[in-house]
Amino acid sequence: MAVTKLADIVGHQEFAKYFNLQMLEQSVLVKSGIAAPDPVIAAKIAEGSGLEGKTLDMPYLDSLDSAGDSEVPVEETGATAEKISSGNDTAVVQFRRKKFGVTDIARIMRAADPMAQIVAQQVPYWNKQNQKIFLAIIKGVFAANARKAGTNTTENDTNGYLNGCDGDMILDLTAETEESAQILSKDSIMLAAQLLGDHKADLTAVAMPSIVETYLAGLDTNASLYRASEGPAALSKYNGRDIIVDDTVPYDPTTKTATIYLFGKGAVAYNPLPCPHPFELERDPDKAVDYIHAWVREIIHLRGWKWQGASAGLAPTNTELEAAGAWKRVWDKKRIPCVMLKAKLG
Repeated sequence: MAVTKLADIVGHQEFAKYFNLQMLEQSVLVKSGIAAPDPVIAAKIAEGSGLEGKTLDMPYLDSLDSAGDSEVPVEETGATAEKISSGNDTAVVQFRRKKFGVTDIARIMRAADPMAQIVAQQVPYWNKQNQKIFLAIIKGVFAANARKAGTNTTENDTNGYLNGCDGDMILDLTAETEESAQILSKDSIMLAAQLLGDHKADLTAVAMPSIVETYLAGLDTNASLYRASEGPAALSKYNGRDIIVDDTVPYDPTTKTATIYLFGKGAVAYNPLPCPHPFELERDPDKAVDYIHAWVREIIHLRGWKWQGASAGLAPTNTELEAAGAWKRVWDKKRIPCVMLKAKLG
């Protein structure tokens, strides 16, 4: 009699498709609207070409704002034609692997099958890994943004944006002279959103450590923060913005300095990329151990910030992603719905 074994499921390409689908459905970044598949990369995946190497090109068209104002017609005089300029964003491919093992003794000594549990937890495990990768990228981007503009002229590109941007996407209240002005208040997030000017409404989600969410709940007198009622998969909101609670978002308990990030819909391109053998089972009979190998290759990219870094291996580590010199802004800041707030908890 034929029976279905774990190896029949894990080693099958359909499991990889199921894994990628569940990654998208369960990702907090996707559910909040921050991350969405890039259509150009999705087309390359469908075609099965153009996915080689450590980086992927993401060409874009600039805003028509650079074309100047409209003209008043002049009789028998032609209009001046303007063009729409273009450029190229570059995303670095995230490539990670992990090996899990279970001994026969572990199976004998436990009622539940540890290997089955490992397989069942692949999606939440890798989603947490993705959040760490994402926050490493954000840390590097804002380190680049904080650089003084004009000091890195060799990194200038055709659009004229420098690696350093004078911190024009950062509101750092901890730099204020008055101690009271350094404290996070109900208005702080609103003031941070103002960094995008008339595009501040584009910021629809906010990421913070759990202690900050608790602190904001204590400040709340007008029900601006409410808990999700749709179940454990739903998100809380603050003044209409989805809250992503993640304790890998920086917080210094000694100084009580907290970091908060604001994002807009579609700010991040997220595309799982194909691997030849994304999941494989291996048996070592001599040691009586079963192994599962997981390989994950994907794009996680903040649009408008071009990767120009280097990696010692096949893909950058989180530390390499955090480097200020690894990123260069190629879009105007108002096109990038992402700002940072630093403040102290009272």
